[in-house]
Amino acid sequence: MRIAILATTAVEFEGPGELGPPRTIRGLSAALSGLRNLDVIALVVKRRRQPPTETASGRLRVMRCWIGDLPRVIRNLEPEVLQTFSTTSHTPQGQLAARVARICGGKWVDTCLGLVEMEKRLGCNYSTLDCMYEKATVTSADHVVFPSTLAKSTAASIYGHTLRGKSSIIPLGIDEGLGGVETTRFIADGGGKSDQLHLVSIGAIAPHKGQDLLLRSFLKAKAFGDLQLVGPVLDPEFRDGLVRAASKMTPGKTVHFTGFIGHEAALRSIQSADLFCLFSRFDVFAQTVVEAMSIGRAPLITDTVGCAEVVTHMRSGYVAPLGDTDEAARLIDAIHSDARGHAERGVNARAVSAMLVWPRVATGYSELYRRILQDAS
Repeated sequence: MRIAILATTAVEFEGPGELGPPRTIRGLSAALSGLRNLDVIALVVKRRRQPPTETASGRLRVMRCWIGDLPRVIRNLEPEVLQTFSTTSHTPQGQLAARVARICGGKWVDTCLGLVEMEKRLGCNYSTLDCMYEKATVTSADHVVFPSTLAKSTAASIYGHTLRGKSSIIPLGIDEGLGGVETTRFIADGGGKSDQLHLVSIGAIAPHKGQDLLLRSFLKAKAFGDLQLVGPVLDPEFRDGLVRAASKMTPGKTVHFTGFIGHEAALRSIQSADLFCLFSRFDVFAQTVVEAMSIGRAPLITDTVGCAEVVTHMRSGYVAPLGDTDEAARLIDAIHSDARGHAERGVNARAVSAMLVWPRVATGYSELYRRILQDAS
């Protein structure tokens, strides 16, 4: 089965300033190429004219080509499935690749990594064109993969009947082996119990990520400690509001704005923390939550984060209703007062995360491709 993946330039290695979507594309591409029943090639489209070139990254073949040569390259490859992602399909080259692949008899599968229309309603600065690309993809793709029930139901509420019978749910994956010495030490120490609680939250500084709700909850909690906010600033005005809120923290509580850091540094910040938090108003999945779980940190998240579906409240993490800062503050205090229980939940969280590594997720995609092609024949 030949699969063409419309990828990004970071499909082989981490790029500077890289956020979650390129890591997702790289992780799934590599995992799919490791399956024996698939012939996988990643397409990287360039806007500057250059002859098509093919390289290899492990078992993954990578084809780079100028956008003007893209139709010819796809016709020569004749992929049975074109796999795109919302970050690569919501572009001129994405729509072109999908159209050519379908003309050649291939099926177009798109994976949702975010819902532009929903995030725009929450204050994100998306254009009308971004929304048009999303609608065109959801309407035209042969199949849309959502990483959570939340993402699928939200898309259905926006786009209605266009998704009937052509969508499925496959969670996003994480790299294997993220845990290590720090994880073991944290568990052995009973959760790092101390007078101070160190919290960390990783995500772009923007309204839909809900850092303002986290600050309010931290302010209400009785526990002392510090909160580290990691992520690039997408909304400077929102960031300024967070800075003002942080300045009102009671003595014994501090808030640090770290800005963007690379993936490895972000993982180290989770390892050094007692508690990972994500209070998004909407998130289709949020792999950083699962990465925190793999490091042995039972996360505290809102019920509007897609991966809340894989977190069992008070067993492998903590789920607070969106906007209920009193309940979130109560949970922060409960975690601080029960370090041993928190560490045990971290062990459970790590077991859950082992089911969401990329090789397992890739198998789900392979089965989906086979089913789509069987139904078409």
